[in-house]
Amino acid sequence: MQTEASFKHLIQIFIGPRAQSYLKFIEQQGGQNSGLSWAGLIFGPYWLLYRKMYRYFFLFFAVGFLIRVC
Repeated sequence: MQTEASFKHLIQIFIGPRAQSYLKFIEQQGGQNSGLSWAGLIFGPYWLLYRKMYRYFFLFFAVGFLIRVC
């Protein structure tokens, strides 16, 4: 079971210095899980680059490359 403090800490680690704006948004939602990023859905790997999530971007393309090769 995850406490609210550990959830906030994990969000800060994952998002980085702008985590406070996301945490503020989550608190305004009042516990409702929206969970879908339309920009991430539509733009996929380009959204990862925009958010500076380079590891996930290269992992996405590495997995895609391995699927095509095999």
